Amino acid sequence: MKLFSPGSGCALLVLLLSVLSCCSLMQALLPQVREQGPPTTLNGSELAARVVRAATEMGKHLSGNPDTQYHPERFPQNVLTYWNQVCPVSSDCYSLWQPGRLQCVFLVTGAYAAAGAPLPAAPNASDFWEVYAHFPGWQRIPVGKGLPAPGDILVWRGGTYGHVAIVREITRPTASHPGKLTFIQANGPRAFDEHSLLPSLHPVTWPGFEVLGYLRPIAQLEQDLPDSPYVELARQAAHQAGLRGQQISWFLRQINQESGYNPMALSPAGAAGIAQLMPETATRLHVDPWDPEEALSGAARLMKKYVDTYHGDFAKALAAYNAGPGATDHAIATFGADWLAHLPTETQHYVQRILRNEYEA
Repeated sequence: MKLFSPGSGCALLVLLLSVLSCCSLMQALLPQVREQGPPTTLNGSELAARVVRAATEMGKHLSGNPDTQYHPERFPQNVLTYWNQVCPVSSDCYSLWQPGRLQCVFLVTGAYAAAGAPLPAAPNASDFWEVYAHFPGWQRIPVGKGLPAPGDILVWRGGTYGHVAIVREITRPTASHPGKLTFIQANGPRAFDEHSLLPSLHPVTWPGFEVLGYLRPIAQLEQDLPDSPYVELARQAAHQAGLRGQQISWFLRQINQESGYNPMALSPAGAAGIAQLMPETATRLHVDPWDPEEALSGAARLMKKYVDTYHGDFAKALAAYNAGPGATDHAIATFGADWLAHLPTETQHYVQRILRNEYEA
């Protein structure tokens, strides 16, 4: 009986937007790839849905343990064409996508290519996590810091080359019951697999392996922003305040949730301007809430303060902005991991809409 070892053969593969046939060129060519991000022609939810559909279609045709077998005549032909382009018969990586030897990296790259968004690079599975730290169009969600979303690249460390897969579905855990993370993979025990997800948001994975986290195109966070000059003003304010990476994208979504980037917005409660600051908050921040530049700067500085207070937990920072730090601190101290469910419904929806699948109930 052949023992399963995820990623034991997920050997080095480099895929750029142009065809490469020599894996040893990765280090020389990687700098030019770092300027590229995910394509912007697809919005985030559409891209994620396409990735999952493509991975699902491939998974239906995989068999064996590990699941590396497939019939070429039945397999999605667009994926085979792509693999043949990036790893033709003359290349060192050609054998790694053949029936009986299909590697985990190829399923992931095939899914994104079939979705219309070829990945900018694909090293050994174990190197995905560090390589994608250098791509400005991608965010890394460390395990325990947020929920995965369908279409994410799930990254493991362990074995010889690590392991990668496509997230298919997620059931959020509660304080007393584990959730479930389902994914699609090649070179695993089965094409469609699942892990329990603890209340701490840590997946229970295979012995000798560790889930590092999830890779996601940032385009999924910024897809619904309006065509407004204030979006870039908000981005600049967030960066100047010290927010980084996906925190900036979340801040942009936060302002959209607050006012739809309308600098003249006024709520029934008296929250004013583009950042919907209450008069006392604006006074404390020394900003004019009706001045978009001042208001965005104040809101970004306030969010950075809350992010630091809650040790990088953006959901708690958002809750503090919406419901106040007092109510947020009380919910955390009293209810622990289930804190969000015990804040006002408005705040729950506020956090969920901004972070989407990160904290979706």
